[in-house]
Amino acid sequence: MKNEGKNGHWFSPLQLHVIPHIGKLPIEKLTDNIIRNVLAPLWHEKADTERKALNRINIFLKYATDLGLDVDLQACMKARALLGKPPATSKNIPTMPWQEVPAFINT
Repeated sequence: MKNEGKNGHWFSPLQLHVIPHIGKLPIEKLTDNIIRNVLAPLWHEKADTERKALNRINIFLKYATDLGLDVDLQACMKARALLGKPPATSKNIPTMPWQEVPAFINT
């Protein structure tokens, strides 16, 4: 991977949130329930980070299949269903009355 995936950031979701919990578990024993249990504590607080970790796990599962290992390729999809939908985060954008727009543009 070029530049270690933005200087190693590609691997950091796994390094911080997954490997400390299941780093020594053989990939053949990785199940949807194990993935859910690892990601659940932060799924609703850091959904984007956990989503990235889930995607990275899925990449490793696909690679393990390419190597001929017996893994559950559906484990990540099932874990995502078990975790549920993360809450939508909305951000209010400040607005101004339309009458003030011309003066704002001229400044």
